[in-house]
Amino acid sequence: MFNFHKRFVEQVIFSSILALSTVSVSALEPIDSIQSQTNLSLLAEKIYQNECHSNSENLLFWSEYEAFPSLGLGHFIWFPKNSTPPFEQTFPEFLRFVQVHYPEIPIPVLVANFQNSPWHSRKQFYELKKRGRLEVLQEFLEQTLSIQANFIVHRFEQKIISLVETLPDVKRRVIEQKIKRLKSSDAGLFALIDYANFKGFGDRSKERYQGVGWGLLQVLDGMRLTAESNALAEFKRSAKFVLQRRIQHSKNQKENVWKAGWFKRIDAY
Repeated sequence: MFNFHKRFVEQVIFSSILALSTVSVSALEPIDSIQSQTNLSLLAEKIYQNECHSNSENLLFWSEYEAFPSLGLGHFIWFPKNSTPPFEQTFPEFLRFVQVHYPEIPIPVLVANFQNSPWHSRKQFYELKKRGRLEVLQEFLEQTLSIQANFIVHRFEQKIISLVETLPDVKRRVIEQKIKRLKSSDAGLFALIDYANFKGFGDRSKERYQGVGWGLLQVLDGMRLTAESNALAEFKRSAKFVLQRRIQHSKNQKENVWKAGWFKRIDAY
């Protein structure tokens, strides 16, 4: 599914995102009436590369530095019972998306309870994976890659609108102008969507270290744009600053081990 020439892949991915981003979220249609299955698969490849290093084994992943698993090509997080990290979990949201918009696709019984992850520890998760007890979930994720990409794009479109609407008038106009400048290029639009999936939108009060956030809003807020500025280059500069600040404010010093990977991802925008 993912054996395409890299330059061709990226061209079609960006075209696919542009087309998808114009669709009304309030009137979501079946996936085939928005984009062809092929184009959505190409979009999935770029996100799959960023989150899973194009390795299907990483569709079921639990970092040794985190208290929750990351599932699917977007590494949607899902909290075990009694786990309360400051992040927004997205895997239950993805399952609801499938249930509502693709009812013909059965959700594995293992994850049918959307409230909590069924695994209480990383050790248990990988023991079950090793014994083949997660194969049905693995197959479900492999077979819904394009739907996962569609979910990411539509979630972005929906959330960015509501996020901007909550801002004070002056700040809203500034942020809207920055988004407009980024969306004027294929790469800039992909950067917006990927970063929001990667580090959140920055609107949640819990997603803060020492009162400081690291989401898309914080990156946009930190961009210093002039008429001559390259919007994407400025987005990348601001994103690195925001992520470096997150590491410095974190009580978990292990976050520094992710810095090189985070910056490499930003550089690829």
